Amino acid sequence: MEQARIKKHKGPSLAYLAMIFTLLFNTGLSFVTSLSGKGVYFPGPWESADAIVNYFQHHQQDVLLCAFFQFAAAIPLGIFTATVVSRIQFLGSTAAGNHIALFGGFMTAFNLAFSAMMMWVMAYPEIASDGKVGEVSSFFMVFPALLFAIPLTRFPGFIWLIFVGFKLPKIKAEYGKERV
Repeated sequence: MEQARIKKHKGPSLAYLAMIFTLLFNTGLSFVTSLSGKGVYFPGPWESADAIVNYFQHHQQDVLLCAFFQFAAAIPLGIFTATVVSRIQFLGSTAAGNHIALFGGFMTAFNLAFSAMMMWVMAYPEIASDGKVGEVSSFFMVFPALLFAIPLTRFPGFIWLIFVGFKLPKIKAEYGKERV
């Protein structure tokens, strides 16, 4: 009877990366949402330019903290993406979906980092005093009425990342093959 050779994937813990990403991302949100307990919230792109400018002028510290934690969250998300795709390939998948997932995950991490940098810039008084900044931000959302759907995908996504982090196997058994 043939003996299986066990191989272990070398890489960081997906579960820890997913939890760190989720913690950092939500910590950033806590400064600019109703969770802050301040009764004010980050304005949406449908808000008037005056409301957006007013928020950035009067909540600089909250915006900077949000930007910091959002930028920091992009790092474990990028590492998670690289590690999960590496592990899936290690387990034997050769599907194009591996590279599609890699692209999607990296784009999400880069978008998060870019958005955080834009938020950081907008928090400075010289920038926040210019109402054109708030208006330009609205171009990122073609259908602002659908923004309510963001939490409907984002928060289950956190759960999915953590679930995958715990469940995706780290080991595989290889059985010897006869060589001719």
